[in-house]
Amino acid sequence: DHPLFREALKQAIAGGLPRARIGEAGSLDQVRGYLAKNESCDLVLLDLKMPGAQGLSGLVYLRAEHPNVPVAIVSAAVGGAGLAGQTLIKDIDNGYFTKLLLTPTRRLSVIWGPMIASAIVLTAQVVLVMVIALIMGLKVATGPVGFALVVVLAFLWGMAFAGYAAFMALKTKNAAAAQAATFAF
Repeated sequence: DHPLFREALKQAIAGGLPRARIGEAGSLDQVRGYLAKNESCDLVLLDLKMPGAQGLSGLVYLRAEHPNVPVAIVSAAVGGAGLAGQTLIKDIDNGYFTKLLLTPTRRLSVIWGPMIASAIVLTAQVVLVMVIALIMGLKVATGPVGFALVVVLAFLWGMAFAGYAAFMALKTKNAAAAQAATFAF
């Protein structure tokens, strides 16, 4: 992923697991090199859009060549939740938001609508990735309850991310600022 995102992810992991050895890679070839030198890797956080990978090819490679290394996909899912901010900016720009505020609709529903829609998009993306992973041989150690918990957590994460995007959109009323702020989240 982007070097700034990788650095933020490293800091977040190091904060929670201070003794963790953390390696990073900017391309699928770098991931291959790292895993060749570090066979005792406990987890790979994979970006589906990293250079050298197209779609699920990076995941397919990792499952085939390193079947005992757990892989968590950290990209592609949160993008959908950022739509709440972009939707509100578009509605503000074309005057639709003002019209909605003049209707007898509750003001919170004007904000919650795009947030819930964005969280549903994120949840659908997570379910799709998990179904593909199940097809490819993923074993969910906690069974259906664990799968359901991941889906619920994805929705809650989507609401949090969408809420942040909506807040930034309403605060700045600027599409570029709102989009840049979601990158920081």
